Amino acid sequence: MGGGGGKPRRHHHKRGAGLKPDIYIMDKGLRPVIIEHEFEPAANVNEEATGRLLCETASGMPIEAVIAMKTPSHFKSVNRTMAELQKELRITTDIKYAVYSPQRFPPGDAWLTGSLADVALAAMSISTPTSKIDDCVDIMKSNIGEIGAIIEKSSKNTKKDIASLLRQKENTQTWKIAGLVLANAFIFHDRISGNRDIKTLSRLLVLDTIPVTSLVSEWNKILTINYY
Repeated sequence: MGGGGGKPRRHHHKRGAGLKPDIYIMDKGLRPVIIEHEFEPAANVNEEATGRLLCETASGMPIEAVIAMKTPSHFKSVNRTMAELQKELRITTDIKYAVYSPQRFPPGDAWLTGSLADVALAAMSISTPTSKIDDCVDIMKSNIGEIGAIIEKSSKNTKKDIASLLRQKENTQTWKIAGLVLANAFIFHDRISGNRDIKTLSRLLVLDTIPVTSLVSEWNKILTINYY
């Protein structure tokens, strides 16, 4: 069940295989993720998913990340080749799923709807241990504080302009808000870089520093994209 340093291992099991999950995903340093799958109307998939939360892996790790997934009933048809089925599955966007981590999202009887890529992204997201997320939050808070400290030492005109743009008073809280805005902008840039000719942040580096003119040029390109 354990994973190495490479790609996550995915274990697929047939429905009649006792207590074995339909799909089991595990990689080193991440939480195990179980996916329970049924074809529509899939009356029992929620119960199966919540039942998994009471289980443990063979190594004793508690199962805290489960996805309940419902595939449209027409995929049960055998009137197509495997290649045709795979092609259709890659492009379908009407798969229903719910995430348990361990609380259900969305709550109640609601379902998320999307593609297999959306389900994979959800699995990746809930596989990250809470401790790692907390560490990242602490690092981000520290970096935002450092940006705020830099602004605090800047000129009066710079601080006045920043406060005016944010429609805030000139104080420490405003400088931290500016740091958060910049941090979000860098994260967004990093997530979409490589698409639409947006250069990665690493490509903009010159002697471990990103020139402001180069950064502004990329951000101007980002602002021309209709993300809606």
